[in-house]
Amino acid sequence: MIRSKLVQIRADIKGFIFTFDWAAAIRIIVDVCKELDIPTILIPHESVFFDPDKYYYDIKGAQASIPTTDNIWGWGEIQQKIFIGRGYPEERFEAVGSPKLDQYKNYQPKITKEQFCRLYGLESNKTTILFASQYLDSQLDYKLALDAQRQSTRDIIKYCKLNNCQMIFRLPPNDKNILNKATAGAIKEIDFVTIDEASCYLTSPEESIYHSDIIISLNSTMLFESILLSKKAISVRYLEFSSIWDESVIPVAKTKEQLFTLLDRAISGQWSINSMEFNKLAYAFGIGVFDGLAGERIKNNLCDMVIGKRKITKYNYGCETFFNDKIVDVACIPTTEKVLKTSQLYLKNLLQARTLLAENDLETKNIASVDIFYQWGITPRTKKIVQKSYAKALNKPTIILEDGFIRSINIGLSGEPALSVIFDSHTAYYDATKASRLENLLNSDIKLSKKTINYCKKCISKIVTHRVSKYNHAPYYKLSMGNPNKRKVLLVDQRYSDASVKYGLGDSSSFVNMLQDALSHYSDYDIIMKQHPDAITGGKQSYFNKDLLSSLKYADNIFLYNYDINPYALFDLVDDVFVCSSGMGFEALMAGKKVHCYGVPFYAGWGVTEDKIVLDRRLRKRSIEEIFYFAYVVLSRYWNPDKNRIVTVDEITDYIVEHRNWFIKNKE
Repeated sequence: MIRSKLVQIRADIKGFIFTFDWAAAIRIIVDVCKELDIPTILIPHESVFFDPDKYYYDIKGAQASIPTTDNIWGWGEIQQKIFIGRGYPEERFEAVGSPKLDQYKNYQPKITKEQFCRLYGLESNKTTILFASQYLDSQLDYKLALDAQRQSTRDIIKYCKLNNCQMIFRLPPNDKNILNKATAGAIKEIDFVTIDEASCYLTSPEESIYHSDIIISLNSTMLFESILLSKKAISVRYLEFSSIWDESVIPVAKTKEQLFTLLDRAISGQWSINSMEFNKLAYAFGIGVFDGLAGERIKNNLCDMVIGKRKITKYNYGCETFFNDKIVDVACIPTTEKVLKTSQLYLKNLLQARTLLAENDLETKNIASVDIFYQWGITPRTKKIVQKSYAKALNKPTIILEDGFIRSINIGLSGEPALSVIFDSHTAYYDATKASRLENLLNSDIKLSKKTINYCKKCISKIVTHRVSKYNHAPYYKLSMGNPNKRKVLLVDQRYSDASVKYGLGDSSSFVNMLQDALSHYSDYDIIMKQHPDAITGGKQSYFNKDLLSSLKYADNIFLYNYDINPYALFDLVDDVFVCSSGMGFEALMAGKKVHCYGVPFYAGWGVTEDKIVLDRRLRKRSIEEIFYFAYVVLSRYWNPDKNRIVTVDEITDYIVEHRNWFIKNKE
């Protein structure tokens, strides 16, 4: 519907202004503007007065919190720090000050003090205290905030009665009556207290502040606005929370006694503003000065846009955000909450996602807030198909994930969380039926520097020296198998119906051919057949099944190894390695072995393997180090639970080495 409407008026639109874009519906408008090349600008209405972590986010929806507009014309340093800290590009933020605060510069009242007091039924010769209440359903514990404001209201009424003052109780803009019946009823009986209801405020905020003597609130913007009008302001804090008023120009009362003391000081004139702190706030909320010209600066910017003097470039927030290691605001993957708490426990961290929605969120409106969709593997599943339809409708990217090449200590079927992922924007890295992002990188003209090649050699050496593999639960020990005077070859099994076999252009016949070639051409070798670890300890079937193995019982040079052992123990025993599409083949390459491929794994076709299937798309010759760089470094990401951060491939290798011995020892 939004697309349809905007297409009709596209030619007349020079830009689109937003005061927020975290809500799902508004997010869609921003996205459609990007599709139609309409510049988008965020001019935030509210600034930060509470905990920065709770500022600018969709608390009742998908918790979106990073603007996606092309530019932000914000207040000042506080907003800038928050948005940039969440991942918004610094160069796209421009401080212009707050249009909301412009009116407080040289403010001219609309009515006199006497007229103001008559409107509220008050006396013009008495000290007037304005209490600005707040609803605070998204900032603090709602009930505690209500209780604190009700108690402070009762205390202010007591003070007014003792000191012959009067009070205006201003309800929040949403007109929610935060007073309980008892307090509200009592106020109506008091002639020196009046309630200003939001359904029809008698006077504007600036007019109310101008004619009041003291402004009190839990944490309202009106406290700061009062300072701009040279009024006395007090933050009454009967509950603990984080606020920017700490150590600033607005004093804080946390008890009735502190409140009464501050009120006494305000009335007696013992009140001054800390100019140093005020100057800090001028940068926090503006450009270093409250000159009343924020709106004028924005108007000038917009005029420059219209005449083409100011160019707004498109902010392509999406797929490349992830590949450039930037924070992703809202992501979704069709997996269960149970899996996200077990084998994918670190997935949110690996994706650098502030919010990660799961399959239960696919049928909610939150899906419209998703920036990037993810899916595990490319095997069709109902939930993946549903998610794909949403991604297409929303014009959002889908990134394919798989377990990384250094996954964990224990096998995936154990439920142990993966420490790494490999990702691709086109298809799975192992898919030879079409070009993956990995294949395109290897096919590209990108030439690695000597420094990068040396780094890859260092990482490979560390992996091989410490015998680090995808799974690292199996012990390493020196094997003695077959005739010690014979050379040996290794045949690598895979889990039956594994996607990497199908999409690596292999099938059951690939393993039969592998075995037949070994028997025919390596008859004078010892042939070692290694079953897949999932078949050994995970209870799954593999291609080296009972029927195939039973036909070899009379062959005297066939040796089946069906115990868990570190794959490098086998590499140390053999000269050649036969695989279909197993990642173990690349580990064998790193270990210096000759590898024969009966399918088309990601490392085949680049000149480092003996290939039974030729894939014409793979045109370049690449070294083992180059393949390692694009697969293990560029397109992979690693999480260290001890350091609680993303780490490099050599750092995750160190982590595995450190923890593996303890695991194996305790397993035994």
